[in-house]
Amino acid sequence: SSPLKNPVRDVFSPAGSSQSLTAQVQALFAGRAGGMWDMGDLSTLFQDTAGATPVTTVAQTIARANDISGNGKNATQATAGSRPAYQTNGAYNCARFSAHVLSTGNIDLSASTMALVSIAFAPNAWTFGLVSEFGPNAFSNNGSLYVSLGESGAGFFYLFARSTANDIVRNTSSISLSTPVVLTAYIDLSVASATAKLDALINGASGGTTVIADAADASANWMNSSMNFGGRNGGSVFSSCDVFAAVIRGGSATAGEIALVDEWTRSRVGL
Repeated sequence: SSPLKNPVRDVFSPAGSSQSLTAQVQALFAGRAGGMWDMGDLSTLFQDTAGATPVTTVAQTIARANDISGNGKNATQATAGSRPAYQTNGAYNCARFSAHVLSTGNIDLSASTMALVSIAFAPNAWTFGLVSEFGPNAFSNNGSLYVSLGESGAGFFYLFARSTANDIVRNTSSISLSTPVVLTAYIDLSVASATAKLDALINGASGGTTVIADAADASANWMNSSMNFGGRNGGSVFSSCDVFAAVIRGGSATAGEIALVDEWTRSRVGL
């Protein structure tokens, strides 16, 4: 059977280009720091950190998820008991986290105040935990961000970014357990207003966020730090969630680039 979960979107671009949607997003990383991970694609997943033993079936654990951006920022976990499992959620494949973390090496976004972030995930419980985090601890490190579950009760997730103080938005309409959602945000840490700074797309639509915290903050560049999935680097603040795909890219982005990345991430869960 085809390894593509959405063959039409995976093979053809919106503009009818002969280049696949995946290849078009990969091309956005030329000369740019960042990473791109497809945790539903078996060809990128391995049971060991060296990348010698591929994941081949459901329930096997993931020690390494390759970065497909070309930047080599593979997400890995050396401790066997802290590795997520390869699983299915409906028609789509994912990494399933519950007291597990995958972490990359440092991604140097420090040349810019701007970054484009996109992630497809599904909550499996509303206990507080991190779906993803860029930085060692976003609460206390300028130039960092996270996506969390459970901070605002059942049905809601937070998008948190820190320049010199903390800005937070959450989804306005609640979501259901095990239901995939795609969050895409173009975040400029030189922008003071949380409304403008964290104006995110949810499942391809704008206007679906509510401001939780709008701090009086100054401009800051992004960090040179790791991207982490399922919890905090080092093993804490775990979430119970499925992660299907994610992108982070430093620097400015056009409206077309934002839309392209959002479409690719949504295509991993059929949205």
